[in-house]
Amino acid sequence: MPTVMKATLLIPAVVLAAFLSLTEATCDLKDIRLYDNGEESQTKGMLQICDGTQWTAVCDYQWRQVFSIALCQDLGHANPTPLTVSNNGSWPSIRYVSRYTSLYSTPSCHYNNESIAACLTSSSYYVTSTYARYYYCNTNRDTLFIQCDFDMGTCTRGSIRLYNNGSTSSTTNGTSGMLQMCDTSGRWTAVCGYSWGCRESRVACRQLGYTANNAQYIINAGPWPIFGFGPYSSCSSSATSLSSCYSYSSYYRQTTRYCNPLATTIRLTCQTGSQTNESCSENYKIRIVNKKETETSIEGRVEVCYRNAWTPFCRSLYSGYYYYYLNSAQIGAAMCNSLDDSRVATDLSVLYRDNRFGVSTSGMESITRISCPGSTTSGLKYCSFTQGSYSYYSCSNCPGSLGLKCFYRTDCNEGEVRLVNGTIDREGRLEICTNGVWGGFCANSFRKSAAHVACKQAGYGDVMGAIIYTNGEFGVGDGPVLYGNVECFGHENYIADCSKNIAPNFTCYSYAPVGLLCRDNCSEGSVRLTGGRHSYEGYAEVCVDGIWTLISDNGWDDIDARVVCKQLKAYGTSAGEKVDNPPYTRSNKATRFSNVNCNGKEDMIEDCRHHTIELEEGKTFDGPVAAVDCKVTVSITVPSPSQTSQTSNTGRSLKREDTILGSGVGLLILAISILVIGITIMACIIMRMRKLSIAKGGRNTDREQTTMQHSRLEEEDAYDAIRDPNPVSVTTKPHYDDEMLS
Repeated sequence: MPTVMKATLLIPAVVLAAFLSLTEATCDLKDIRLYDNGEESQTKGMLQICDGTQWTAVCDYQWRQVFSIALCQDLGHANPTPLTVSNNGSWPSIRYVSRYTSLYSTPSCHYNNESIAACLTSSSYYVTSTYARYYYCNTNRDTLFIQCDFDMGTCTRGSIRLYNNGSTSSTTNGTSGMLQMCDTSGRWTAVCGYSWGCRESRVACRQLGYTANNAQYIINAGPWPIFGFGPYSSCSSSATSLSSCYSYSSYYRQTTRYCNPLATTIRLTCQTGSQTNESCSENYKIRIVNKKETETSIEGRVEVCYRNAWTPFCRSLYSGYYYYYLNSAQIGAAMCNSLDDSRVATDLSVLYRDNRFGVSTSGMESITRISCPGSTTSGLKYCSFTQGSYSYYSCSNCPGSLGLKCFYRTDCNEGEVRLVNGTIDREGRLEICTNGVWGGFCANSFRKSAAHVACKQAGYGDVMGAIIYTNGEFGVGDGPVLYGNVECFGHENYIADCSKNIAPNFTCYSYAPVGLLCRDNCSEGSVRLTGGRHSYEGYAEVCVDGIWTLISDNGWDDIDARVVCKQLKAYGTSAGEKVDNPPYTRSNKATRFSNVNCNGKEDMIEDCRHHTIELEEGKTFDGPVAAVDCKVTVSITVPSPSQTSQTSNTGRSLKREDTILGSGVGLLILAISILVIGITIMACIIMRMRKLSIAKGGRNTDREQTTMQHSRLEEEDAYDAIRDPNPVSVTTKPHYDDEMLS
């Protein structure tokens, strides 16, 4: 065997031997070690225990800091403050876990002068079940790292910092990190996150020198050896340091289920921001900031004069309960009614919760709750406000600031309706004029009977039902939702006569206002011509799904036009031709038929082969459409019998040899035929009279028999005369199948 090949085969064996040397080192059952960078360490490393044959990792599930302290003491560290890190990384096997998998149990194993191994077990469900091992004791993740000689640093008692691996960390608008305080021993210790909230976060940020009320926090900023402070029971909103807050007893700090150094630390973010506490004199008045004003409305971020300072509303603003409850429309109406502007329409508004007008940088805490016992027409002067966020994680001036839109009165007629933003005729977003403002209808509970009344009022007296859109097909509009819970019988002439709720006295849960497409009063498959110079000329329209629609010009020809004229019973069955480049005004309708292919025999255009375009696609079709003139009489070519079979397979024949003459030549042929028939009848009558005169000169032995013979002869003669070829020569039309000529 070549030397190179032998060397190649030895490589896997060497690697395997190295791996076995790491994982199957000689050890005694339940020996404990810290393993760091390939060797055993007395100060730091992955916690491992011997299972009798090899070193295996210890699972981090429900590990206690007291176990780490006991381990470090076993390794010779006096008064250790170890750092314990979970989710430390991978090891080939995990076969031991804490005996105390409930945080409500109090471990005692480390008080009996036993090894820390006494606190571990290899028979727990968390290391024996495949399912539990995957989620709780995964060999790729759930190991422990312990550092017995961790240095918590030195500091001045009572100072605080935001810690990130030995330094503070700057964010876009401030500083973020684990919140730590200096204890009486001059060490940095963590603050317990149990019962931590927004007030505590603001006080901490204020102590760090950030004057803005913006703060955010999350629980579990990573591990730290000990808790020196907290948990806090309450903080005054005016407190300037955490030392002035009230704390729970030290028992909570020392009990894992309340304060776990591996999990309940605090990550705090303090954001910078300029305080713009603008004063104001007239409480409960509002102003619009970053405003956008048009002829019909004014909108922007809304702020209220509260305790003589301009104060923003939280975008998640909500109302009080029971009889103090206001829906969003009523809250907005009360705000608009507080504007000192006579142009503003009463009780009509739109609230925006998407920060479209920016987030307030005011130092004032946002208003998060509003309760108004009075009516909305009184504005906000009888309302009470609650400041402060109810979000568990964000203590900033809310996730954002509330936006408001108020409307100016216009000269629209009260109760007038219209369809706007539609693509074709007879469709659009349904709007009504109320209090001088155009607004929409809530889609909740909007029925076909209401749609029928709306279409009728909009000017479509021939309406036969409607398609109702509730998905924003025609946009949501800029106006308020004015009508809700509309119920009509169908006979009303005005939708304002139907039962309904008018803004702001209802809550609309639909995403978008109502849209309609008013159907035509037409029967399926019927046709008509529109826009032409006379009644039998114009664009061809066909009724599809109760709507008059256009026909694409693609593939359209004279035969198709002739079928339309036949269906309209216009100028006889042979009339009609397509009109190229029609000069007519095209109607704004959807195109539903394309590639129409008639053979001339059909009575209706829908019986011809064609492709049906979907309604939404047909609304945007911008190609040429079919036009017809039924008054023009044209020569239409028809395929011969031999060509018919070919045409059926290949489509319409473009070249036809046999031609039917125009209608004037046909009348001439009909007259000649009648003349030939008349001459034939006259010849038969003359021959009959001749034979009768000959019969009278013969014998007559039996009168009755002779009479019978004469009668028989007369019948035979008449028959022979008809069968006898007539010598008169006439020109006759070629024979065509009657259906082909029709």
